Amino acid sequence: MTSLRALLAIAAIGALLHPAAALAGRPLTTEDAGLLGRGECELELVGAREGVRGEPAARGASAQVGCGIGLRSQIALFGARAHLAGERSEEVGIVGKTALRELTDESTGVVIAWAATAARPGSGSLRHEGTEVKAVVTQPLGDWFLHANLGWTRSQADKLNSTIWSVAAERTGLGPVDAMAEVFGDDRSAPWINAGLRWTLKPDTLFVDASYGVQMDGARARLATIGLKYAF
Repeated sequence: MTSLRALLAIAAIGALLHPAAALAGRPLTTEDAGLLGRGECELELVGAREGVRGEPAARGASAQVGCGIGLRSQIALFGARAHLAGERSEEVGIVGKTALRELTDESTGVVIAWAATAARPGSGSLRHEGTEVKAVVTQPLGDWFLHANLGWTRSQADKLNSTIWSVAAERTGLGPVDAMAEVFGDDRSAPWINAGLRWTLKPDTLFVDASYGVQMDGARARLATIGLKYAF
């Protein structure tokens, strides 16, 4: 059962690690409608800790690199690892998004985002674990960006399909710091509330971020992350 718990832990952690950030991106779970231009790339490194009071906490880390490939699309590859009570779980995957309507400072952006992942719980073999497709809308409002996601995900380990959703607000124009908050969840579990900050260390090039989220159920699971992004 510990290996299963490790797999579930990395699934929760991975939800905040997958997106290739453009506007909201890290440290939110909610995807945004921004896209990298052709030949533009980003490297992200993230550490995360998830736990419930009185139980061992899961710790995880991930690395992701994504690039714009033209055709109003971008693709990213990632790898993640989580540890829980002496057990280890690993995950790799590919994520991407394609614009149906490109986002500008004045107009709404609409994209289709997708992901495919493989996981290895404990000493088991690497196997296909998840598939995800969702619609993403971003609405710019001056120094604010509002984001909404709605989609479908499939867990092979649990043999379950789920509806996933999220809404987020991001405030820019605060000097080197952007502030953001979101609510996200699915049709099978209690939703999460998450808040985060992103600091610009070098404009358009180097960023650090942090987030803290709480699941709104009796157990009150908590998830904290810290990340670094380098754009090149």
